[in-house]
Amino acid sequence: MRYYLRLRLHLLLRLLRELGWWRLLLLSTMLLLVLGRALLLAAASQQLVWLVPLGMGALVLSLHRHRADIGFLQLSAPLFRRWLAVEYALLSLPVVLVLLGRSRVLAALLVPIVAAAAAWAPAVNASAARKPARSLFRSVAFEWVSVGRRWWLGAGWLLLLAVAVATRTTATGPALAVVSWLFLLL
Repeated sequence: MRYYLRLRLHLLLRLLRELGWWRLLLLSTMLLLVLGRALLLAAASQQLVWLVPLGMGALVLSLHRHRADIGFLQLSAPLFRRWLAVEYALLSLPVVLVLLGRSRVLAALLVPIVAAAAAWAPAVNASAARKPARSLFRSVAFEWVSVGRRWWLGAGWLLLLAVAVATRTTATGPALAVVSWLFLLL
């Protein structure tokens, strides 16, 4: 287990080097704020608190099914599913602590059990994971990097931003600027 946790730490450090610490900090802060607010709202309600174990289970299951190291773990450790169950239960501890702080004991006990159960789910086929699903929108439309490749997109964005600012007193001008920007990108 110690070697596995060391491997996970090296993977996290590699991601930190590749993404950069400031991007990772910005993205994780925004994600934690949104998820934390949703968790606090759900924990305050008698009925919504039962969505927390389901949501945590769905999140862990989604992350587990798309892991790239399942084949490696099968070869290196025959009892790897127990390790994954412990890892997933430990990752769910902040949610458990929030639920215990709101006196939701049964839901708090259910969260690590559901998270650990995701370790026994099968992984997605490698061939199915490699084929991306067809999308209605081109991926280039949502890349801010494409502005650097096409200078006229940057100039068009500045022009549309100026139009939106100039017509901000009405709702029509900014709405047309946004729609024009989408058409420009598509």
